Amino acid sequence: MVRDEADIIELFVRINLRTVERLYILDHGSTDATAEIIKRLQAEGLPLSYVHHASDEFQQSQVITHLVNQVANMGVFDYIVPLDADEFIDDPSGQRLQTLDQHLPRDRWGKAPWRTYCPISGDYFGPSAPLYSNFRPRSAEPTRMRKVILGGRFARGCTVLEGNHKAYNLALNNDPVELPHRFNHVPVRHSEQIMRKALLGSRSLALKSNRFAGEGNHWDRLATEIRQRKHQLDDDWLRHHALQYMNALGDQTLRIEEDGPRLGLPTDVMRYKDLAYRPLSVALDAFVGDLVKQIQSLQQQLTQQGAPS
Repeated sequence: MVRDEADIIELFVRINLRTVERLYILDHGSTDATAEIIKRLQAEGLPLSYVHHASDEFQQSQVITHLVNQVANMGVFDYIVPLDADEFIDDPSGQRLQTLDQHLPRDRWGKAPWRTYCPISGDYFGPSAPLYSNFRPRSAEPTRMRKVILGGRFARGCTVLEGNHKAYNLALNNDPVELPHRFNHVPVRHSEQIMRKALLGSRSLALKSNRFAGEGNHWDRLATEIRQRKHQLDDDWLRHHALQYMNALGDQTLRIEEDGPRLGLPTDVMRYKDLAYRPLSVALDAFVGDLVKQIQSLQQQLTQQGAPS
């Protein structure tokens, strides 16, 4: 499930399709060029399905669960892997995931750890293959985050919990299988991406009527820090923030492994870079425009009900 991920969606598709048979992308109201880039990738003939989800409010768990159940009930796929747009199956050759049969029965679910990659430069759009050129792994993961991989039979009636970190199926064994596979994760890419995610995400969550306790609190904290820095984020701050991502215990020994493995291959280039970059001012304009539409809709409802606007 994606929203406004134009800067990474092309690389997400190209890299992960080396490993999986097909991608199903659910777009929750993107206002950038995410949808256009997906259409161009489909025109190339890539095995990619696009679903638009128009609801203003939703719980991620419900939406992802519905899509996972739909795909699983087709009976075509042995395994289903719910991903976010900044997650990449660690499988450079496209062969490693084929060993799932040796570890995960089709009626079980497994979990595999993240490995966070950090930018060594803030110039995300300069290199032709930005993930390969600009990102290196973090020396350790302070929080043992896991993401789910679902056996095809398990997925048919399962529920995927918020964040795709856990799943359950009331009719089957719900003990997770620890897998030797891994996901590479690039939550911090460039300063405008982080400001957009934090500032606009925090405002959106403040308006969400069904926000659950603790949801998006990290965006609120980060938005406060960005405002305190007067919206000026340099390369050093970007690297520091990537290193400290999900570091609740404040581990100060974390470092970037400059000689660590690369993410993807040098051939993983963005052909649609002209669509990938979106200034923060444009994102803000779209956010305000959407907010105005919601206010106008509410005013119309009040008027129809005879209430003073």
